[in-house]
Amino acid sequence: MVFFMDYFFVAVSSREHLEICKKFAMAGFPNSTNGLWAFLDIDIGDYISFIYSARAINLYKVMDKVAIQNYENAPPWPPLKLGRKIYWFPFRLILKPIREFEESIVRKEFEYIAENLLLRGGYRKSHFQADSLTLHHASIMGTHAKDVSVKHKFKEKFETFEPVFNLRTNQNDWNSGIFKLSEKILQTLIRKKIKNRPEKFLSMIDVNENMNHIEVIGEKALPEGHVDIIIKERYPVESVKAILIEVKKGRANKDAVNQLLSYKKSVRYDVIRLVLIAKDFPKQLHSVKNIVFLKYEIKTEKETLTFSELLNALEIYPHTK
Repeated sequence: MVFFMDYFFVAVSSREHLEICKKFAMAGFPNSTNGLWAFLDIDIGDYISFIYSARAINLYKVMDKVAIQNYENAPPWPPLKLGRKIYWFPFRLILKPIREFEESIVRKEFEYIAENLLLRGGYRKSHFQADSLTLHHASIMGTHAKDVSVKHKFKEKFETFEPVFNLRTNQNDWNSGIFKLSEKILQTLIRKKIKNRPEKFLSMIDVNENMNHIEVIGEKALPEGHVDIIIKERYPVESVKAILIEVKKGRANKDAVNQLLSYKKSVRYDVIRLVLIAKDFPKQLHSVKNIVFLKYEIKTEKETLTFSELLNALEIYPHTK
């Protein structure tokens, strides 16, 4: 199996923050649920571009990831004030510059990500995953980058931590680095689980069609809402075969079914499966046709786990009616 890296756009809040990101070849995510989600969603080896003022800026490869303790005192970004809240940036991606460009996302080459922003009404997320075609276009834009960035050695200068998740809590404790398992984090776990074993997942949902090198992409905006996960062809011919997946942390209901059905009507892909993944399902959903119901379970006796431990403990299996 050929293993592909993912491509993300990272939203930057101000020109000052953008210039710092470029100077130090580093991306920072805030001490918020979205910031933690972005940090876990993006892996070492993936690619990112910054997005600011409706412009895509540069292409970078992620070389390392660090989470900083006592982040209030850790440079290089000043704190971000939004209303009464102040955000710092404990989650950092260490980057290698690949290409230099600054292009409007209105360009055809950025259509996938531009649709997300338009339907969301702006940058209400810290990051957006793009498809492989977008990465291909970005890889030939602009010029080769010259790495003139200033280096920060955070692992040597600052204490770091690994986020830990307590399966029984509904709160995030930023002082201790112990977090709740939110639905966003669960979506990322399931996306990565599918990406690691795509053949197993396709067999589970009885997809025998020859999909042309699939890619597994997180959260895509549509007029009716947000598809949690899309599996689609990386190199489509004639039409793009796709699988739409909705994830529910708890018990699914009829609304989730209706969401999936509405997504199928508006998405431009040739949808060959609709999949609903949840902790459990009520009996009245058993008669619903055209949707594959899957259960997830985190099989562990531990109360707190790291993200990698959660990924290993996560199991997805068919729901027996």
